[in-house]
Amino acid sequence: MMGLTQWLQLMTSLPSSLRNRFLLALSVLLLTASLALVLIGRFVIYPALLDEEREQATSELDKIERTILHDQRALLAQAKDWATWDDTYAFIQGEHAGYAASNFSQAMFEDMDYQLMLFFTSEKAIYWSAGIDPASGHYASCAGFTVACEWASPFADGLDALLDAHPESGVTRIMVEPAPTLVALYPILRTDESGPSRGWLANVRLLDDAWLEALEARTGRPVDIMPIAVGDTRQGLQLDRSDSDRMTISRPLALHGEQTPLRLQSQIPRDSFRTSMATFRYGLLWTAGLLLVVIALVLILLERMVLRPLRRFAHVTQQLQHDNESHLFPVELLTRRDEIGTLAREFQALREHQRQQQALLVEISQHDPLTGLANRRLFDERLQRAYDQAVIHGKPLRP
Repeated sequence: MMGLTQWLQLMTSLPSSLRNRFLLALSVLLLTASLALVLIGRFVIYPALLDEEREQATSELDKIERTILHDQRALLAQAKDWATWDDTYAFIQGEHAGYAASNFSQAMFEDMDYQLMLFFTSEKAIYWSAGIDPASGHYASCAGFTVACEWASPFADGLDALLDAHPESGVTRIMVEPAPTLVALYPILRTDESGPSRGWLANVRLLDDAWLEALEARTGRPVDIMPIAVGDTRQGLQLDRSDSDRMTISRPLALHGEQTPLRLQSQIPRDSFRTSMATFRYGLLWTAGLLLVVIALVLILLERMVLRPLRRFAHVTQQLQHDNESHLFPVELLTRRDEIGTLAREFQALREHQRQQQALLVEISQHDPLTGLANRRLFDERLQRAYDQAVIHGKPLRP
């Protein structure tokens, strides 16, 4: 902390000119205002823009999740349509021999936009599998898992946990193994949804590149869904602002209020943030420029209205000290209708009063108060003056 002695030294070292002091004070004011604007930008505007950007990221991810939920519901509705059909109810009991041949085809799966249908018995055993192999693109329809449908076995294994719960209504899940997929499971019932259930039907849709492209077309944002790596403990919204043009956003994917083993990632442009920052910087520069103009105008007005008349006043008073006989005061100061004019007129009146008092004192010191006759002091002064004149002109002193 600055001590009292240091403060005194600082104050005594300030410029003695009033103009310089005003200039220094206004410069300090400008620096303080500029610093305040910078601090406001750093601790108020900038965090507010980051919060707005975070809200935008949350909104975009929420929109993507709602689109995924829509796909889940659509897949569950398709599974329900197939599972609550008398033909399917008869098929799972082995009573509809032509069911698979008449209903399953590669074109059907391509039109329905899912890759696999799995029929499970009430004992959780696989009864039928049909779909398009994601690796080869070949269509297969098999009782159980024959050689042509072995690729579907890992997807059925991933449904064991759901089947163990014996779901009595439709459920949807996202699976990671053997690949990220949407799964809709529904109990097989009659068309009027009467029971008992004869098993379950599972519709499987891969979260592959084609699905991601369709999701991007619907949301208007690039989308990537990836399994959460082992050891990745990041929770909540993650923002990567390393790119000034686009921001990478991600968070664990949660559907139906449940956390999934997948991370949802997308990118959003930072146009709004950059525009807001540019606008703020532009406003900051304009404000600083305006402050400079205001300070310049204040200095000009101060110079014309205060400082210049004060310097004129000071100059006149200094002249009066050296020229005691002069009693003239500048007319432009005496005619002013402000404080400086009042001060000049009061000073002029005081000066006249002083001159009168001084003349009176001289008169009293040189003449007798009673008779009015000159006294010895006046005689001595005039004698000395005459003697000085005689010496100067080289003439004798005469009465």
